[in-house]
Amino acid sequence: MKLFNTLSRQTEELATIKPGEVSLYSCGPTVYNYYHIGNLRNAVFNDTLRRTLEAAGLKVRHTMNITDVGHLTSDADEGEDKLETGAAREGKSVWDVAAHYTEAFKNDMAAMNVLPPIPTNRPNIMIATPELPNSLTNKSPWSKSCSKKFCLSNQTGHLL
Repeated sequence: MKLFNTLSRQTEELATIKPGEVSLYSCGPTVYNYYHIGNLRNAVFNDTLRRTLEAAGLKVRHTMNITDVGHLTSDADEGEDKLETGAAREGKSVWDVAAHYTEAFKNDMAAMNVLPPIPTNRPNIMIATPELPNSLTNKSPWSKSCSKKFCLSNQTGHLL
């Protein structure tokens, strides 16, 4: 199987680390609002890739993050946390907003017949790291890690 390698900018033969196995990571939603059709394109693409790899006889371990903290409203790593903005908009806690939109995302994926990622049972980062919410300030070392490029959060049973 040949795929386009964005690093080399060339079409290359797929080389796996373990013979017959592929690990596929895909970036999931930031769960502060409903997924829209533009977001869904990413999920459909990753599902198509996964199914193609499986049809080629490869064992695929697909994992996906769901960001429930630290995704700022600006792509320039500035602004408010999207979950805090969603919580203020809806008059709910960030936990309630994240839970609601995580469930909505899962339902949308099922309705579109997108295969779910392989569960890994790792904890939500906000639960596993209770000091993290208080450290998410513009002055903290975490603040630069909390961006679109570096998703921090893992939802139980769904992610890396």
